[in-house]
Amino acid sequence: MYTVRWVPVLFLTALITVFQTAINVYGTLATGWGDSGTVLSVLLTILIAQKWMGKDIHGMNLIQTGASGGASVGFIIACMASMQVAGRSELPLSYVYAMMAATCFIGCCVAIPLRRSMVTNSTLPYPDAVITSELLRTATSDDPARVKRASIVMATAGLWSLLLTFLTKVKIGTGVLIHSIYAPKVGVYAAKKVGVATLGGELGFAWSPEPLFVGIGFVVSFRTGVSLLVGGLLSLFFFKPLGLTAGLDLKDSAELHKWFGIAMMLGISLVEPIIGLIVKKGGESATKRIEEKRSPWAVASWILLFLALVTVAVKVFGVQHKIPWHNVLVAIAVMWALTFVAVRATGAANINPVRAAAMTTIVVMMAFLPADLRKDPQVLLAIGLLAGAGATMAGDMMVDYKCGKIIGTNPLHQTYMQFFSVAIGALVAPLMFWVITHTFELGKAALPAPGAQVWAGMAELLAGGKQFSTLHWTVTGIAAIVGVIFTLLERKEGLQRFIPSAMGMGIAMLLPFEMASAIFVGAAIKKVLSRVAPVWDKEHGYNAGIGIFAGGALAGVVVAFLIAGSMLLLKYNVLEFPLWELGE
Repeated sequence: MYTVRWVPVLFLTALITVFQTAINVYGTLATGWGDSGTVLSVLLTILIAQKWMGKDIHGMNLIQTGASGGASVGFIIACMASMQVAGRSELPLSYVYAMMAATCFIGCCVAIPLRRSMVTNSTLPYPDAVITSELLRTATSDDPARVKRASIVMATAGLWSLLLTFLTKVKIGTGVLIHSIYAPKVGVYAAKKVGVATLGGELGFAWSPEPLFVGIGFVVSFRTGVSLLVGGLLSLFFFKPLGLTAGLDLKDSAELHKWFGIAMMLGISLVEPIIGLIVKKGGESATKRIEEKRSPWAVASWILLFLALVTVAVKVFGVQHKIPWHNVLVAIAVMWALTFVAVRATGAANINPVRAAAMTTIVVMMAFLPADLRKDPQVLLAIGLLAGAGATMAGDMMVDYKCGKIIGTNPLHQTYMQFFSVAIGALVAPLMFWVITHTFELGKAALPAPGAQVWAGMAELLAGGKQFSTLHWTVTGIAAIVGVIFTLLERKEGLQRFIPSAMGMGIAMLLPFEMASAIFVGAAIKKVLSRVAPVWDKEHGYNAGIGIFAGGALAGVVVAFLIAGSMLLLKYNVLEFPLWELGE
């Protein structure tokens, strides 16, 4: 047991939360980059809070938990900005506050019941949680020799990662520089067959040694790394040519694999709780689980809070967008299901498919909304904001819960800190958004908001009546079945190591190939180290990965501000579909 010094914990949490929320709001609007900030929050906690907290690892964990939760609110602002882009008019500050309150808190509330299945009784690695817990342990260790050794390894790896991130992500000068390797013959042939010009980076691929993702590879299992590579290769060499040969245009062909990945992960996540009760895994009965005592007071409090937040959401969406109450309830139900998918992806490979969850919710809700609302991009984006907030907040909370499980922090204390920091973030983020968008014109050179442009573009496309092809629906149905089959095979004793992770493959199909393959590279390096230098790997392997990851994350924050200040430019266009805008 431990004693929480609540006064310094709350004060330091508030301080770091305000700082990180401001960073994420500005960074996301300026460059399209955003991060829930788990690693940055622990680095700031060590830098700022350790002077007051000393060796209190649980107190520092609570500060980090709160800071990363509040920072997640800053990331959600990208979808809010897309509503302003789509509406071509300024969003009132009162509206921004109402929407953030209605979505962020309900996202936190939805996440709480997932902890027991996704953290307490789960073997998901949650790379961010492993990295955060190791950083906290190192910072609060009573063994100076251990601290020195770990610091040297992490600093060396982090410096290499920091420099390499600058070299691979940015350039000095003006304009957009696209580095691509053209597709292999199958892709070129498919493009020529249907008379579509081949564009590098769409039918081909770009690869760079992305340090942050290489660092993730050190923490995930080698099987997950291989599964990510397999999924990336299928996306690149099978689904894109398949779409072109079936007569889809270039853009739809480049998106086909994403729908396969989403459907596969959704199938896994919906069926897994059911088969987990009846299928043995690793020779141990699935019913042998850690049972936690839940007081009637806690359960009743959660139910009342959830009902209150649902009532607020129904009121806000009804007043602001005239969405019927029963449609809001359906959207919350869909968001909850997709939140489970987002959490599984976050736990498996540290990738939270927020945009995929939001867009899937929008597509599903198109079948339920009245005809006039289906044609309003702002209505669709409001629904996407609900799903995006659920995925973002739940993913961050599960990472924090996992870190707390490793360290031994009380999850109830972490829940208190999450709501405390989200309240601060929900106060700071809208104000920061209002100030920035009144200082710079949204969507122009000073504040391009590329992420918001992508969200708005997709919503406008759907509102304009975009129809999915028969191939899309066929691929989606097959993906769900494949996900269920792979999930069953993974639980068959003796087969798991020979079966790729369906979740890993699904995640890879939502990522650019260079990211998925970089995770594989990190996992492969870790595997080689465990074979050729097992002693060194046992003591320093994770520290090296942590340094690589932290260096890449820190460089990303620095780069975002340098880009925003026009001192550097992205080497790659951050838009999801940039090349159609570049002409022939």
